[in-house]
Amino acid sequence: SLNNLSVLYRDQGKYDQAEPLLLQSLNIYEEILGSEHPDTLLTRINLAKIYLEQRKYERAEQLLQQVLATSEQILEPGHPHIAQSLNLLARLYYEQGNYGQAEPLWKQSLAILEKTLGSEHPATAGRLNDLAELSFAQGYYAQAQSLCQRALDICEKRLGSEHPDTIVYRKHLTRILSKNEEEQDGDVHRHPAPPPH
Repeated sequence: SLNNLSVLYRDQGKYDQAEPLLLQSLNIYEEILGSEHPDTLLTRINLAKIYLEQRKYERAEQLLQQVLATSEQILEPGHPHIAQSLNLLARLYYEQGNYGQAEPLWKQSLAILEKTLGSEHPATAGRLNDLAELSFAQGYYAQAQSLCQRALDICEKRLGSEHPDTIVYRKHLTRILSKNEEEQDGDVHRHPAPPPH
């Protein structure tokens, strides 16, 4: 299908080939299935991903807001399209440095995934890692460490130690631990222990 081919092009970074296919696919779905059909919504999500990856934030945000509003009206709570839209909107805000807007969306997406897929699902690990990234960016290293460790534990258990996601989360945790140590060393130097009496 056009949608699948466009996703392949997107994954290859061929956005100029992916976008027209998705727009064509979106027009077909809207005409045949209507604007509120799950396949139409998924096509909008895929188009928003292309815009997000190209840092076309206004276009991505507009599409994601539309998908989220429609999904929340017509789909059951906890539908994957809702979780995916929340996740992508959070990513968009995170990339723009709008951490206060990103956090509640990622937390909401995490809650949906934990409820629908379970607390040990790799998708749940993905949201935990996103929240760890956010905590790290805000300087909350202990919180970032805890979230990333949970994500890593899930991936090691469910996907194995050599899975690409597991490797990424392990590297992320190493970076967090290193920064945590730097901060603790800095605290010791800024606030030396009082001399013994």
